[in-house]
Amino acid sequence: MSLGGDILDEKTVPEAERFPEPPEETEEEKEAFKEELKEMKPKDRKDAKKAREDERNELARRKALLARQKWMSLECTTVTTPRPW
Repeated sequence: MSLGGDILDEKTVPEAERFPEPPEETEEEKEAFKEELKEMKPKDRKDAKKAREDERNELARRKALLARQKWMSLECTTVTTPRPW
């Protein structure tokens, strides 16, 4: 769930910028995933690979969304004006 940033992005940001390629996996990450795959049944490995790739893509998309967001701190001040009555 977002606060509307993804909806605004859909209308104003090019698709290539909204869906960047995930960064390359490190050797440690690759080895750890290979170990996880070894413990799975051959039937489940394909689904695990697909889920991992989907997760990496979604993480890259969310990081790009956060990087584009500009937050501004506004100070609330009360201005009093003299009343005519």
